[in-house]
Amino acid sequence: MFEPSHYQQSIFNFIKNEKGSAIVDAVAGSGKTTTIVEALKYTSQFDKVALIAFNKHIKEDLEAKVSGRIIVRTVNALGFAALIKHLGRKPNLDSRKVATIIRELDIPFPIRKGYGNAVKTMVGLAKSMGIVPKDETTKYMTIPMEDTDKNWNDLIEKHQITFYDEEGKEVDGVFERETAITLARTVLLENIKDLTIIDFDDQIYLPVIMGANARQFNFLFVDEAQDLSPVQHELVKQSLKPRIGRLIAVGDKSQSIYGFRGADTKSLERIQRTFDCTRLPLSISYRCPKSVIREAQKIVPHIEAKAGAEEGSVEDLGPYKVDMFEKEDLVLCRCTAPLIKLVYNLIIERIPATIIGREIGANLIKRIKALNPKSIDELLVKIEKWHKKITHRKLTLDPEADLSFYDDIKDSIVVFATHSRCESINDLIDDITSLFSDSKKGVILSTIHKAKGLEADNVYILNKYLMPMRYAKQDWEKEQEKNLEYVAITRAKKKLMYIYTPKEDNEN
Repeated sequence: MFEPSHYQQSIFNFIKNEKGSAIVDAVAGSGKTTTIVEALKYTSQFDKVALIAFNKHIKEDLEAKVSGRIIVRTVNALGFAALIKHLGRKPNLDSRKVATIIRELDIPFPIRKGYGNAVKTMVGLAKSMGIVPKDETTKYMTIPMEDTDKNWNDLIEKHQITFYDEEGKEVDGVFERETAITLARTVLLENIKDLTIIDFDDQIYLPVIMGANARQFNFLFVDEAQDLSPVQHELVKQSLKPRIGRLIAVGDKSQSIYGFRGADTKSLERIQRTFDCTRLPLSISYRCPKSVIREAQKIVPHIEAKAGAEEGSVEDLGPYKVDMFEKEDLVLCRCTAPLIKLVYNLIIERIPATIIGREIGANLIKRIKALNPKSIDELLVKIEKWHKKITHRKLTLDPEADLSFYDDIKDSIVVFATHSRCESINDLIDDITSLFSDSKKGVILSTIHKAKGLEADNVYILNKYLMPMRYAKQDWEKEQEKNLEYVAITRAKKKLMYIYTPKEDNEN
């Protein structure tokens, strides 16, 4: 039988007896899914209640656990329904819409080739921020964020967007940025004008800027609220009944780690201001043992161990040895390159291992193909030249530029080239493809960003000194680095161990 903690009971009492909205500050491993499912039972049978899940997988899991009167949706589904109602028809869904617009624009092929992918990324991020290009057809639309050069340039810097000349060489200057911003504005405007086809970003962006009448609820429960983007905030606001609608936002500001891909790093603070929320703690972690909780308290002092929790252990084991790892152990690192070194060492000893993150491998392959090397030796020369050139350009524009993205790409490719024993570029690409996967087998290796939602009895944090990254200069960047450390620590159910790349391996 479920016996609520005093924190959970306070949440249930607030929903049943109080008025207004609330933020549930849920620490890592606090049983927030169980809490949400139980909390829904305290809403009236006459209330229209919706639960917003972070993704489709979580949505399906929650649907199986809640009453049939509760509507469970992803935020995309919520927006899509509002858009269909607004248009009076269902537009076709095509994830390639922006790419098609770029391809069909009357622009020279070298510019389209060198700027196409960057502009596509910029348009997607602009949609998450709510930027609406200035034009006669859009002047009456809702504008969550102003269409200014500064906002576009901030977007380029924050997300490390790159451009290429007609020879495939990376370029970054005032002219290149102005060209990209002009193209992105044009593409975004064309995207808004064509409502017969939409992409996944449009499912949220279009109903918000068009002021579509979203279905409104008495209660709206939002999971992972710390990861909402600015435009998602607007959709949530539109989905509550005026004056009487109540928002229950469940999240943890200390697990906000997705600022680099468009999430609002101050999401919970924005919710607090908009909805004047009561703050309700959910501070007991049911996942971690006492020793791990004490480690986590160095970053998040209010996290607590459950009553009767095991002691567990936290150890610094120094340089790793491959025979220390067992099946289903989880190894986490801030960067990709040290994980690649470790996975090769495991493979040499015939220990099954996988690096989580198919798209990480795809990005490395994309960079290798852009360099067009004819051999492994040529790849090593070209990747060093590329790195030197791009870092020089970035530092010329901004002496404090964040170069971690470029450092990790270069370091990862160097490790692959020097450790794989592949004889050709095609073999190397096949090797990268095989090592990066989203399946979990053997020893599991993952960057911390990809580890959200994972847990294991034994968790190793590899090269803790990489946190914070030396490029984290702004306050939001430093905060996200601390959050990454906290997320890594709180994956451990029994043992947390700090390990380091052996010195001799670093010298290879």
